[in-house]
Amino acid sequence: MSGAVDVIVLGAGHNGLVAAAYLARAGVKTLVVERRPIVGGACVTEELLPGYRFSTASYVLSLLRPEIIRDLRLREHGLEILPCRASFTPFPDGRSLLLGLGDREDARQIARFSGRDAEAYPRFNTAIARAADFVRPTLAMTPPRLPSPGIGDFVFLHYYLGEANGSPGSWGFVKGGMGGVAESLAAAVRSHGAAIRVGAAVERILVKDGVARGVILEGGEEIRSRIVVSNADPKRTFLRMVERSQIPAEFVRGIENLRCTGNSAKINLALSELPDFTALPGDGPHLRGSIQVCGAHPDYLEDAFEDYRSGRPSRRPYLDIVIPSTVDTTLAPSGHHVMSISVKFVPYHLAEGDWKTRKETLGDLTVETLAAYAPNVRRAILYRQVLTPLCLEEVYGLTGGNICHGDMALDQLFAMRPLLGWARYRTPIDNLYLCGSGTHPGGGVMGAPGRNAARVILKDLRRARLRTF
Repeated sequence: MSGAVDVIVLGAGHNGLVAAAYLARAGVKTLVVERRPIVGGACVTEELLPGYRFSTASYVLSLLRPEIIRDLRLREHGLEILPCRASFTPFPDGRSLLLGLGDREDARQIARFSGRDAEAYPRFNTAIARAADFVRPTLAMTPPRLPSPGIGDFVFLHYYLGEANGSPGSWGFVKGGMGGVAESLAAAVRSHGAAIRVGAAVERILVKDGVARGVILEGGEEIRSRIVVSNADPKRTFLRMVERSQIPAEFVRGIENLRCTGNSAKINLALSELPDFTALPGDGPHLRGSIQVCGAHPDYLEDAFEDYRSGRPSRRPYLDIVIPSTVDTTLAPSGHHVMSISVKFVPYHLAEGDWKTRKETLGDLTVETLAAYAPNVRRAILYRQVLTPLCLEEVYGLTGGNICHGDMALDQLFAMRPLLGWARYRTPIDNLYLCGSGTHPGGGVMGAPGRNAARVILKDLRRARLRTF
């Protein structure tokens, strides 16, 4: 048995690292154990081809809370955020919409399609910004005790809740890829005396008499602790790491019934040249932000969703694309680029076949969809990685391939995340806490669940609520 610590954090994803950093900063002896050989969870940079560094899973930064950057001195630990301002949507008829270059230019762009919409757009932005201002303080609550804002879906508000370099509603790239977030957090963790062990997969959480008392790693090593904090999703934590006999049956049923099936895939490309979009040829600001391939009519998205509901990847998928090497030249050799594509409406469960045999078919479909708008992409591809929902589960530990650790639906948010009555980071097992995206306020690289959980743990320590071993 290894020496005991105060706290073991399971998983060195960004929320686990945030929780560990705050606990260690408060003087709590903390150990982070991580299954993979690198820190970051889904927030990583990986060199899949020599000289080409990819943000293989998470690919853009917006939600990381400014108070976390400040408290943990992440900029001093190497975090550098680069601008990602524009939003470009090419259409099949050769037209395009480019937003994010200023209010006047946005209005001019929209007016090419609808003068009425151009006139209404500033009012729309103001209304959504006000809704985001209302919701934003709840990100740090444990949990919020207020009704739903009632002005659109919480996930839609994520765009306006985000901040990059102190600018609300903006997005950013991370210098060196998304792994730069994890590396700066890991440096903060270590600066406060905490330890991080990679290649240390947890087989089981030790529970005795209703109290978490440590973990057993794969291979049999036992590490005792006063507290266990899981950054894994609720299903993985309670249905795979804890013996069912240790958990109330009603709680188990609730966890089993959580909707946690993903609907997206990730494709990473190394390119010998930039994509040349027919709708807006050449280089320019449209390649330095987000690019959406989503057709020109709502029917495109409705058809994609119907394919998804039928258990097949969309025949015309919605693609959310970024090319971070356009603003960070460290990611690829000179003149070459890395592209991240989030493919939407991709089912975890297939009606026919399986992902082991159909993975590359999804890659082919995605490339052909993009090539319809930027034909040179076909010849520019030097390397391709396809991550299906099953891959996201197997590689990154995301149950069901769900990048948010559970659906971001109204009945799984706020005081109902993960379950009604258990939204305050504590669990039915004494001294076992959750700190991942399966808790309030949910998914995205924001760190708020980790910070909130650490605050609850420190409060419990001060109140001596914890049962010791």
